[in-house]
Amino acid sequence: MEPSSSWPTRSSNQDTTISDSDLSILSWYVSTSLAYVLNSNLSRSFTQTTLEYLAFAAGSKLFAAIVTYPYQVVRARLQEQNSSYEGAMECVTQTVKHEGMKGLYKGITPYLIHVMPNICLVFIIYEKMSK
Repeated sequence: MEPSSSWPTRSSNQDTTISDSDLSILSWYVSTSLAYVLNSNLSRSFTQTTLEYLAFAAGSKLFAAIVTYPYQVVRARLQEQNSSYEGAMECVTQTVKHEGMKGLYKGITPYLIHVMPNICLVFIIYEKMSK
């Protein structure tokens, strides 16, 4: 079926981005799901200590970063003024070819040092205030 002229089309130069709020939602979802699963397996009420909140928040942010960080690396490389990549797939291919999979995670350590304390504080404050 051919798309009609009234259907919205996506041009190749439109940017689809993952915002920080999207990453925060992913972190929150992973954290609460992990807490629920662990508490269900421990056969106790659904309450956590502050240390458990910290562990869940840090673990969920780590998971979210591992999943989404390559996208951020590719996006940054495509936005460079002297970028010679034709598109995102070429950027991924060239990065993996020349730098290996590590190239997609270049700079993740400083990023995690920057965001981990923040997400841990946000999760603890939210959980303590919502009680």
